[in-house]
Amino acid sequence: MDGIIIRKGREEDLDYISKLYDDLNDYLASKDKYNSWKKGVYPVREDAELGLKEGSLFVAFYGDEIVGTMKLRQVSDKEYALVNWKEDLSDNEIFVLHTFLTSPKYMKLGIGKKMLEYAFKYAKENNKKAIRLDVYEGNIPAINLYEAMGFTFVGRLNFGTERHGLDWYSMYEKTF
Repeated sequence: MDGIIIRKGREEDLDYISKLYDDLNDYLASKDKYNSWKKGVYPVREDAELGLKEGSLFVAFYGDEIVGTMKLRQVSDKEYALVNWKEDLSDNEIFVLHTFLTSPKYMKLGIGKKMLEYAFKYAKENNKKAIRLDVYEGNIPAINLYEAMGFTFVGRLNFGTERHGLDWYSMYEKTF
């Protein structure tokens, strides 16, 4: 899909991103697929606000519509220290990809691929040596995309989210 523009998130994007989160959660709930996210729990507007405050929030546009969003965080969750990563890197040397999604209206059109290509370029420009992420192990479409884009599976991790029916997450890393 040509014409995708990706930039840092702005205050005026927050309402639309919040709606995008809800739209995706509604879509996933209606399909009962890959549903590791819960409407009203995660992701919510406060997650986008935190990304904006941190400077980690990015949005993908097609025309004047936000069609995807992601966060490239400088900070990893404490559980990431339990993973046997390919490279022994500090938080200053990595980005952690969070809240990566495309609009249900624009799925399977290559937006995720464009967003990841942007993330790789941005990471290299900022002298990062890797991008790391966790993905619910039942989210096969996301896992397929990450693997196709060169991420390597490094293990499984339990974040203690069993009460939500989410036992295991697959951990991935792409090094540069």
